[in-house]
Amino acid sequence: MKFFDRVARKIRDVRPTYTGDPRLYFRAVANNLVKENFKKIKTQIALEDVDLTKQQISEADAKDAEIEECLHVCLQELSSDKRELILAYYAKEKQAKIDHRRELAERFGISVETLRVRTHRICLSLETCIERRLRRNGQRR
Repeated sequence: MKFFDRVARKIRDVRPTYTGDPRLYFRAVANNLVKENFKKIKTQIALEDVDLTKQQISEADAKDAEIEECLHVCLQELSSDKRELILAYYAKEKQAKIDHRRELAERFGISVETLRVRTHRICLSLETCIERRLRRNGQRR
């Protein structure tokens, strides 16, 4: 039913300017609906299917807190330039993020792609540091 409703709503707008086989338009609308439904299915999960006990939740919270603590320590181990760069790189969201990263690249006199590579390398070193600390913490327990 959604298919016919969507086509019926748009037909008056599309008909005067559309050229070619109308079946292609109908097929495109159907394909878009399939994609939309697939995205909905992929992102939705019924709460009845999730069986998390309070203990599992608190363990996950504890693990998150441990990772966050390791990240904080690892950030302190970076040089001040690298720490400033990585914190600035992830400071904004959406369009502001894109604009901010462009400004960062200009400030450092490098391309946006070079900026991405630098921050990626910093992230890899942070990841290695965090994993090392987590392994050490796990051995002490």
